[in-house]
Amino acid sequence: MRYANVYGPRQIPHGEAGVVSIFMTNLLEGKPSILNHFPDEPKGMIRDYCFVGNVVKANLKALTQGEGDFFNIGTGKETKILDLYNVIYEAVREIKPDLPQALSRLSTQAARPGDIRRCCLVVDKAKNGLGWRPETDLATGIRLTLQWWLEEKTKTCK
Repeated sequence: MRYANVYGPRQIPHGEAGVVSIFMTNLLEGKPSILNHFPDEPKGMIRDYCFVGNVVKANLKALTQGEGDFFNIGTGKETKILDLYNVIYEAVREIKPDLPQALSRLSTQAARPGDIRRCCLVVDKAKNGLGWRPETDLATGIRLTLQWWLEEKTKTCK
């Protein structure tokens, strides 16, 4: 199995964390975030973001189907990082209407050495060979992740 950028519950915003958990945590804590980008890509790098629940379902199907073959597991949809941030910002704003407007904008800086401009998987083989399709879209997955994060925070504050 070859995975796209997997995000969802239990992803932490530290170390080699994914951008979803970093952006979400920053917004919930009222902190600004940074968009790294190439000069000709002001909206940031392009990625394929796949909700962890979609990945779990693909793995379960692969246990009984696919005959040991390799499959790309993702959505096959390109998302620029700025667009991802906007989805996360709107989801957080739904539960925190007082979220500062200033946080709707990212500060920017140059892409880091080793940053990849574009990574989006072709998932047709998984659709045909496993009968699998990603069921949870980006906006829904972000809301499910946010809901989990808030429930976990509530548990630790008790």
